[in-house]
Amino acid sequence: MKLIKRKPTTPSQRFYVYIKKSSKKLIKTKLIKNINTNTNGRNYKGKICVRHKGGGKKKIFRIIDFKRNLALPCYIKSIEYDPYRSGLIGLVHYSSNLLCYILLPEGLKKNDLIIPIPAISNNINENIKIGNLLNLKNTPIGTIIHNIELQKNNGGKLIRASGTFAQTLSNDLTLKLTIIKLRSGEKKFFLDNLTAIIGSVSNSQNRLTSFGKAGRSRNLNKRPTVRGIAMNPVDHPHGGRTNGGRPSVTPWGKITKGKPTRSKKKKKLIY
Repeated sequence: MKLIKRKPTTPSQRFYVYIKKSSKKLIKTKLIKNINTNTNGRNYKGKICVRHKGGGKKKIFRIIDFKRNLALPCYIKSIEYDPYRSGLIGLVHYSSNLLCYILLPEGLKKNDLIIPIPAISNNINENIKIGNLLNLKNTPIGTIIHNIELQKNNGGKLIRASGTFAQTLSNDLTLKLTIIKLRSGEKKFFLDNLTAIIGSVSNSQNRLTSFGKAGRSRNLNKRPTVRGIAMNPVDHPHGGRTNGGRPSVTPWGKITKGKPTRSKKKKKLIY
């Protein structure tokens, strides 16, 4: 995978930087599982639930196995592009002839083997390789991980974007907690029976790309975002070109900077 910068023959090509997807690493195969999705940001009543969406090209959603709970050896059959995520995905072929998609860790190539580590093993630290699924209590201190669970047997929820990773700092066997340093620099406690995958997410060069023009964002189903201060008072609390006088709020009047919005009744997953 390499970055390509076009010659500035037109204004839209001047700042266009992209990753060459026609490389030999990316292979287009027949989809294993797919779901046709409606991506205009509206619900069944036609009301907008997610703003700034619509008008993009239709995409097919690939079902990714975030649980990885099948303890069988497998190999990477192909490396593919997924339009719904920034990282690459890998089509894995298990020894039971089962095919499924997984998040591709950085460093794995086509035909690489992923051999699961038994839960009870004397040499866990020696057998750890990129792509292995481990409980947090078994990960050595300083290990780079991704696809971290929040609830047992619920699949990975954190650290799934391209190039991201977290790091284990310490394990407390008495409290059954593991301290993990997240991508933001925050240090959080996780239950040590949760799972994570060794390594970082693939396609780390994605952050260096640039669309170069608004039309490419529109093709990706992103509509323009208008500032509140550029609107009329009837459309937004910031409207009317009056600077100052109140803190930054959403179009519905809720404070956007600093005030926690999470419900206190929700179950606390990260400590």
